[in-house]
Amino acid sequence: MIFILVPSVCILAVFALTEPFGPRDWIKHNAGQIGDTIGGITGPIINFVAGVLVYLSFKAQIKANKEQATQFKRETDDNTFFNMIALHNKKVDSVTFQIASGKKVESFSAFKNYTTEYNKLLKEEFSMIARREISHNWANLSYQAYDIIWQPYALLYHKPVHFTGSQSQVDELKALYGSSDDTWELTKGLLGNPIDTPPEVNSSLQKVGYLLFEKMSSTQRLKAIQEVHSKFYHDHGHHLGHYFRNIHYTLEIIDGSEQPQKYAKIFRAQLSRYELALMYYNALSSMSSKEHVQFLIIYDIFNGLYPSDLAYYPSQEVVKEDLLCRIKSPERP
Repeated sequence: MIFILVPSVCILAVFALTEPFGPRDWIKHNAGQIGDTIGGITGPIINFVAGVLVYLSFKAQIKANKEQATQFKRETDDNTFFNMIALHNKKVDSVTFQIASGKKVESFSAFKNYTTEYNKLLKEEFSMIARREISHNWANLSYQAYDIIWQPYALLYHKPVHFTGSQSQVDELKALYGSSDDTWELTKGLLGNPIDTPPEVNSSLQKVGYLLFEKMSSTQRLKAIQEVHSKFYHDHGHHLGHYFRNIHYTLEIIDGSEQPQKYAKIFRAQLSRYELALMYYNALSSMSSKEHVQFLIIYDIFNGLYPSDLAYYPSQEVVKEDLLCRIKSPERP
């Protein structure tokens, strides 16, 4: 509007001060003053308009520079992220697992076998949880726990093998444990050493331990999983350590990008179900950092986690509770 108004005023001024609109003689004798007046009026306006044009031009240049910088950042992010995705896929393909026959399996098959191995160790921990419960909480055991120790007790003392859950049977077992100076050794004597427990007894112990594990607080579950993870990592860390580190670097790149949610969805799509299972166990272990677990929560990495791939079946609520508990727990030394 201002760019139309200023020229219009100048043109009208010329016409107003010349015939037939103005006295020629007066104009002739005062032309210098008229020129100064017009210059005095239009000069500031022209300068103001010029200043506005410079400002608008400068503002447009800043906007263009920002858009260019944003576009450059996105292109750089794309290049870095997709290079990491390619590296991730190479890492997956390079992972191997040696099965009982001595043959090596690779890639997704290797991750499946590592998950099976981890679950086996965790089930052994369930068995130990049951043994500790029997040894230290013998006065308040479940029916299933009393049933486990009744059978070897009955064989040893020539009692009816079938456990009915009667109060008299329970009282006998309580009396046995109550008179013992070392209830842990008593449990070993009835059930055998953990390393050579009969398979059927071990299976029963695992079922009892599993139920106890489910009822644990997040802090207690983390402690059990971290003990298992130490054993697992001791045996297999040299095969999987580089994989987990690359996962963390990829999440760092996603978090620092202009489009983190878009990249997170793409990254999640690369992860197989058994990768997710191992990533979940690793996240709860003392090997992971709090920052790493926060990334996993923020970008909903475990959205596709199959509870049936784990040694226990946590709900989505339990998964989140345990991950949040890991963030609150102390970092490893």
